[in-house]
Formats: sequence, C-alpha cells, structure tokens
Amino acid sequence: MPDQNTEKRMYELAEKWRLGTITDAEKVSFNTWYASFDDRILESESAETPEELKERLYSAILKNTHEHIPHIKRTAIIKYILAAAAVVLLVLSFGAYQYIQINFSQKNQIVSTKFKDINPGGNKAILTLSDGSQIILNKEKKGLLANRGNIAIRNDQDGQVVFQILKGGHADADSRNLAYNTISTPKGGQYMIILPDGTRVWLNAASSLKFPAQFSGRTRKVELTGEAYFEVKTIIAKKGHDKMPFIVHTICEEGDRREQEIRVLGTHFNINAYADEAVSKTTLLEGSVRVTQLATHTTRLLHPGQQAKVAHDIQLSNVDTEEVLAWKNGYFVFENENIGSIMRKISRWYNVDIEYKGNIQNKRFGGTISKFKNVSEVLKIMELTGVIHFGIEERRITVMP
Repeated sequence: MPDQNTEKRMYELAEKWRLGTITDAEKVSFNTWYASFDDRILESESAETPEELKERLYSAILKNTHEHIPHIKRTAIIKYILAAAAVVLLVLSFGAYQYIQINFSQKNQIVSTKFKDINPGGNKAILTLSDGSQIILNKEKKGLLANRGNIAIRNDQDGQVVFQILKGGHADADSRNLAYNTISTPKGGQYMIILPDGTRVWLNAASSLKFPAQFSGRTRKVELTGEAYFEVKTIIAKKGHDKMPFIVHTICEEGDRREQEIRVLGTHFNINAYADEAVSKTTLLEGSVRVTQLATHTTRLLHPGQQAKVAHDIQLSNVDTEEVLAWKNGYFVFENENIGSIMRKISRWYNVDIEYKGNIQNKRFGGTISKFKNVSEVLKIMELTGVIHFGIEERRITVMP
C-alpha cells in the first residue's frame, strides 16, 4: 500500500496533468503508481454499464488510498485516473460487455516477437514546393529552409514549418495562377504547419495537404487527404470588408460520395478523410463550419461538439471532441471501437502491415493508450483483456483471438 508521501506526490502529478504542465517522466511515474495495486483484479461484468464500471473502479481505488488525504483531493485523483489512465481497457461484443480480467501485476502480458520492437512515429514529413523541389522535414532540421519569391519557409524550434510573407510582399492579383505546395506525412509521421495566412494545421500520419504559396482572391482553398486538425485564422479580404472563407476540399476517388467541401471563416475543427475508412468525419470544436457533400450538393451546418459523417448522405451527431483529438494530443483513445478501426490507426502510426487470423472482427474496445510507446507495449496493454493476442514479425502484426 502506498505511503502518505507517495499519495501526496500522486495528487500533485494529477493536478499537473490537468493543468498541462506534467513532464513525460512524471506521466510514467503516475501511471506506474496507478498500476501498482498488486494482485488486485478489475473486472467488467456482462450487465454493467460504463457509468457503473466507473463507479466500481472509483470504489476499488478508494479502498487503496489512505484516509489522511482529504476526500476532495482523493476524489480529484481518482476522477483523473478514470479519465486518463492508460492501462484500463474494456472489451465489448455485440453491444454487451464481456467478462474480462485485468491483472495489474502484468504477469501474462506476452506479445510474440520474431524481430526487434517497432518504435512509435514522430515529427517527419516531406514538403514539395511548386517548382517540384522537395525538402525533408524533421525535428533536427531548424531555421531557414528556402526562399521562394517573397515567401520565407522556416522550420522553427517547436518542429513546425512556417510560411512567412516577407515585408512588402503581396499576393498575385490572379488567383488562377497560384503556385501550390504540398506537405505529406508518411506512415509513422505527423507534422504541424503554419500556412501563409497564419492558419495552423496539424497533419496526422499518412496524410497530405495541398495549399497555395500565397492566398489571393476571395477565398482560401486547400486540399486534404487523410486527417488534419485546423485552427483557421480569420482574414479580411483586401478589397472590401468581407471575410475570406477558408475552404477544405477532401480528395477521394472520382465519384466517391464521401468527397466533401468544408467552408469556414475562423474556427477550430478536425477532418478525418482516409481512403480506407468507410466514412469521412468532420468534427467542430469552435466556431461554425458548413459541410457539403459534393456528389449530392447536400449541405449541413455544424455547431461546436458536433460531427458530420459523410458517406451516402450526411449524418450529424454529438461527439466527445477529446476523443477525436486524441491523435494530436499523443494518445490512442478507443470508445466502443472495433478492432479493425483500432488496427488501422496502429498501422498508420507505426508503419506496419496488419494480418488477421480467426473470427475477431466483432470485438470492440474502450480505453486510452499513449502513442509514444513502442508497439509491443501498446499490444501488451490490449492483451490484458485476455480476448485478443498479437504476433510481431518484422513490420507485420498478426491479430489473433
């Protein structure tokens, strides 16, 4: 059982995590403490709802904390644990919770490996300029990358590429003759870019963004494949007082009904439009966006907290935006998610191929895992459920019941 000083320290770390000031080493310390209830087994029972499970986990952890910590502080720690701990996973099947056991002594965490472990992805991308030249982007390459006309391209200290219009620079009058650049992330890569208008874009793995070297005319248009989070800067058109709309066109195969156009002014939103997903998803965090399905010209207006799913039509729903943005914040977050969807995320981030053996397509998971663990660590945590197993050989992961 942990001592008084340890528990006080864990409360301090929980508060630092809530405030966003915790370090990676402190995160490890906190999760290690959380996983230290030796020989305690947490179970999800068939008739139990997620809310009931949380309440039971709360009670179980409460029994393992000393009474000398004030109740409010203990409540803060435990509520934080239930929201963010990376080692609690649930397994669902056909909409009902299966009976599972998670043993925190981790004696049975075994991933069969025939090759060295696979490291997580990181900040890396390729920037292709309008003249066809390419620049390899990574966290080691800092400073000025190139000058193109009145545009300076820099890689700053935070590992983001910045397009800066030099003093006295101005956009061409004819928007039809704009020069376009493309930033592309490979599997296992992600990157952040500041566009010439000041808009910030975070690209997830296996994604690309095509954008003009300078925005001109009455609109700002970009093209996206894959997934990205946008923080769009509001711009007033040079002629007149109208705001310049920011338009994102997601690229799909010709005639694909998922092809869409998202029109915004100044707002924060996430777009997931991978070719291997069944639907394209646009999620709004702040402001407002208008989503148009190009095949049918159907249009929907989103409000904060809503998500538009585009397939044969557009369906709106309220979603957990923290789950949607988990990839940007360094986590895999699964909410009643099937194993196929989970493994596609792992494939993109770790640059691995996936193979399935046996009938496991109906298995669904919920939980939170750091993206910055080696792949074997992520798979071991999932194996704690006892209903799924993995094998690793070179860059191929086999998923088995």
